[in-house]
Amino acid sequence: MIEISVEELRSDLIAYIHRVENGETLIITRGHKTIGKIVPAEGVVDHQSNAYEIPRVGSWGGKPLSPWEPTVINEGPEQVSDLVNLDRDENNGSN
Repeated sequence: MIEISVEELRSDLIAYIHRVENGETLIITRGHKTIGKIVPAEGVVDHQSNAYEIPRVGSWGGKPLSPWEPTVINEGPEQVSDLVNLDRDENNGSN
C-alpha cells in the first residue's frame, strides 16, 4: 500500500496505474487527509504468487450469487433476437 497526494497522482498517472495493475493499493491524499483509495480489480495478477486470481462466483450487494443454469436453450434454427421479438409480440398482443 502506498500513500500519494493528488498532485503526485496527476504528475505520473500512468506509472501509478501500472502499480495498481501489479497488485498495489494506492491511498490518495489531499492536504494530509485521505480522500480515496484505488485498489486492484478482481482477476488481476496476485503479486504474491504471480498467478491470476479468478473470481469463482459473482456478487451482488456484497453477497455471493448462487450458480445458475440457463432456463432456455435455443436448439432450433432461429436466432435469439428472433425469439425475443416473438416473445415481445406475443406479450404485446400483436402478431
